[in-house]
Amino acid sequence: MFLHSTTIISRNVALRSQLTRISEEIAMNVATAGMSITAASVGRTEIDVAVANNIAREVLLREGATGVTSNISLNNNIVLVEVVFNNIRARSTIQVVAFN
Repeated sequence: MFLHSTTIISRNVALRSQLTRISEEIAMNVATAGMSITAASVGRTEIDVAVANNIAREVLLREGATGVTSNISLNNNIVLVEVVFNNIRARSTIQVVAFN
């Protein structure tokens, strides 16, 4: 019983670590390529939702992460990415700045 529990815990820790790595990659890519150029040209920060979702989809496909869902949002110039698989969540944030 103890070994079984230890195995399950180890797998969940490894999965969360992998999900965190994926969410960090998505956040970095969205911060660099997923921002709205139109909004940035007037000094605002906005996510181009279509581009951000494509970035997340490409990263998840490349990693072979089937069944993983992602949520991308922007709050106070901070990109928040959350990925979920089997109720195991990982979140990453990165701050963005728009220049006028």
